[in-house]
Amino acid sequence: MHEFLPARQVLCRRHIEPIANCEVCGATEESVKHVLMECTVAKEFWPQVVMMTGVKIPILHLVTWATDLLADICSRHDRAIIICGMWALWMMRNKRRHGEQSMTIRQASCWVRDTAFDLWHIMHPAKDTIAIPVEERWRPPLLGWVKCNTDAAYYAEDSHGASACVLRDHNGRFMAGQAKWYERCLDACAMEAMACRDALGLAQQCGVQKLHLETDCLELVQLNVLRFIPS
Repeated sequence: MHEFLPARQVLCRRHIEPIANCEVCGATEESVKHVLMECTVAKEFWPQVVMMTGVKIPILHLVTWATDLLADICSRHDRAIIICGMWALWMMRNKRRHGEQSMTIRQASCWVRDTAFDLWHIMHPAKDTIAIPVEERWRPPLLGWVKCNTDAAYYAEDSHGASACVLRDHNGRFMAGQAKWYERCLDACAMEAMACRDALGLAQQCGVQKLHLETDCLELVQLNVLRFIPS
């Protein structure tokens, strides 16, 4: 907040550095905010952190970004992760500056995730509660929509696999279903992706216009969450 971090812009203004440019991306001024949010390293770093932690990065004002971050612009949990991320970026910048070996973007992202998680639980110890099991039930789609549930099986020894899917309307009535056998498949996640593809094909054959596709493969969902933007 008081520009105590010795970024090149700060040092140049204090007549310690001759120029203020960023040595990494060539920007005119390496300000503290530039290192932590705008440099090419930061632009590669934050999407990794978002993917690993689910944190929501707020839009920060050019001048009041530091005080905004400490205000209610985001949740305390997200703020903790963001500040840990900024610390990691500054340490990476210093190691590059002094010619030392630094963490990779992925290593730094993992460090932020683990450190923020540990610190958060130290500061917010969980209270002893009695866990009440909740029975998961199939939930129908919205009126006018069709839900398609998919699943897959993968046999690693022979690289065989199978896909299956079921279509039901908003009342839960069965519409169609199918199962396919595959002699060759790359891995379990790829098999789950093929199951989703087969489900879309079945829905198209049945003339479905509004489809809710449901899979139990979290890895596949996480791979696709940053690739598709809903219309």
